[in-house]
Amino acid sequence: MTNSRNPRTGRRLWVQDGDTTVPEAFGEGGGCVMGRRSLLRLVLTACLVISNLIGAVIAFVLLRWVVPGADLRGREFFWITILVMPIYMLMALSVGIPVGIATALRRVDWTFKDDFEPTLIQRERALSVPSVLTRIQMAYWLGACTLLTVLCGAIDVRAILQVGITLLFAGTVVCAVNYYTSVFLLRATAVRALAGAPPSAGFVSQKLMHHTVFSWVLGTGLPVVGLMLIALFVYVRDIAWRGVEAVPDGGQTVLAISILSLGSVVLVFGLLLAVLGQLAVRSSIRRVRSAMRFVEDSHTRQLTRVEISERNEIGDLQVGFNTMAESLEERARIYDLFGKHVGSEVVKEAVKSGYSLTRQSCFVSVLFVDIVGSTSLTLERSPTEVVEILNDFFGVVAEAVSLHNGFINKFEGDAARVVFGVSGSSSSNHAAQALRCALALRARLRVELPACRVSIGVATGDAIAANIGTAQRHEYTIFGQPVAAAIELSTIAKSFPGGILASSGTIDAAENETAAQWHVLDLPEQPHGVSLGPTVAVPLAGSAG
Repeated sequence: MTNSRNPRTGRRLWVQDGDTTVPEAFGEGGGCVMGRRSLLRLVLTACLVISNLIGAVIAFVLLRWVVPGADLRGREFFWITILVMPIYMLMALSVGIPVGIATALRRVDWTFKDDFEPTLIQRERALSVPSVLTRIQMAYWLGACTLLTVLCGAIDVRAILQVGITLLFAGTVVCAVNYYTSVFLLRATAVRALAGAPPSAGFVSQKLMHHTVFSWVLGTGLPVVGLMLIALFVYVRDIAWRGVEAVPDGGQTVLAISILSLGSVVLVFGLLLAVLGQLAVRSSIRRVRSAMRFVEDSHTRQLTRVEISERNEIGDLQVGFNTMAESLEERARIYDLFGKHVGSEVVKEAVKSGYSLTRQSCFVSVLFVDIVGSTSLTLERSPTEVVEILNDFFGVVAEAVSLHNGFINKFEGDAARVVFGVSGSSSSNHAAQALRCALALRARLRVELPACRVSIGVATGDAIAANIGTAQRHEYTIFGQPVAAAIELSTIAKSFPGGILASSGTIDAAENETAAQWHVLDLPEQPHGVSLGPTVAVPLAGSAG
C-alpha cells in the first residue's frame, strides 16, 4: 500500500493496486495473524470493561444518592450494595466479557486470512459481532436488574421501581455505547465481510433511520422517561403524605437533585452516543468523498474503488459509487480506443455534439507520408525488423502530428494519412500547421531513422468527413480532392531531393511567415486523374518545422 496526495487539494489518498482506500485497521493489513488477533482482543476487552465499570459506578451513585425511593444507604441494604452488587459485577466482567470476546473472535477469525473465501453465512456471522456482544452484555445487565430488584424489593417495596428503572437505564446506555464502539473497532472486519458481496446480497438491511431512532431513544427518550417517572413518583408521594407536616427527604429537593444528576448523565452519554454514531457515518462518507476527488482529478483510467463497510444507505452509496467508477473506467477505455482510431480531438468533438459524427463538408489540409523503397525493405529485413522499423516510424509520425494539432486518420501499410482542420482538431490556420508538421517530420526522421527515406505530400481543399461502412462496422475517415492530391504529391516527391511537395493551394492558405519558407515552382507534368494546379512548392534549404 502506498500513500499519495491529491494533486489538486493536497489531501492524502491511500492507493493499493490502483484502488483508493484508507489505512487498514484490525481486520487486515500488515503484521502476523496472531498479533492482529491479540490486538483486537485487547482493545475490545478494554473498551467493554471500562464502559461497564463506568456504568456500574453511575448506577451505584444514582441508587444511593439520587433516585428517590427507598433509602439504600440504610443498614438493611448494606449487604446488597456493598457485597452483592460488586461481586455480581466482578463475575459478569470475568465471565461474560471473555465469553463475548471469544465468541466474537471465532466469528471473525476468517477475516485475518487474506486468501480465504467466506460463505454467505460466515459473512453474516462476522457482521453480526457487534449485535452478539451487545446481547451478551444485555443478558448480564438484565440479570443484575432482576436479582437486585428482587432482593431490594423484598426489603422495601419502594425499591422495586427505583432499582429496576435505574439499572435498566444504566445497562441500556452501556450496551448502546459498547455497540457503537464495537462497530467502529470492527469496521475493517465489516469491509472484509462485505467485499465482493454488496449490501443486497442476502444480508439483513440496516437503515440509517433505525440507527437515528435507536440513538434518540437511548440518548434522549429513556433519560426523559426516567425523569418523568421520578417526577411522577415524587408527585404521588407528596399527595400520599399531604397533610403531614414534613414530606420525607423533602420532595422538591429530591426532585431537583434527581433532575440535575440525570440531566448531567444525559448530556455526557447523549453526546457520546452522537459522536460514536457520527464517527461511523463520517468515516464511510469520507472514503466516498476521497474517491470522488480522485475521479475529479481525471484518474479514471486507474482502478478507483471504495470499500463497502455498511449494510444501510451508506453501503448503497458505496456500491453506487463503485458502479459509477466502473462505468467511467469503461468510458475512458472506449474514449482512449476511439481516440487511437480517429484522434483525440475528433473524439472530443464527437462527445460534444452527442456522438453525431455525421457526414460534413470541411476545408482541410491533408498530409500523406510514405516510406520510399518499402518493398526492398521487406525483402532485405526479417519480419521482426520490419515491424520494429514501422513501429518506430509511426511513433515519430504520431508525436509530430500531435505537436501540430493534427490527427492520424489512418495507417495504410507503410504510409500514414494525417488531417488538419477537421472541426475541433486544430485552429483555422491548418495549412500552416500541416506545412510545419511536414518539415518537423522530415527533420526528426533524418535523425532518428536515417535508413528510412520518406516522401511527404501536403494538399489543402474541400473534403468530406463521414462514417463509412455498415451499421455493424464502420470507420470515420476523410476523403475528397485534398486526400487524392496529397497521395499524388507524395508519389511525385520521391523524385525530388527534399522528399516533400506541397500544393499551391496549401501555400496560399498558409500564413505569410510559414509560406515564406517554401519555394513555388512549375509542375512539369500533370498526373492523370488528379488536378494539382500548375505549380507546387518545395521547402527552402535550411527550412525547419
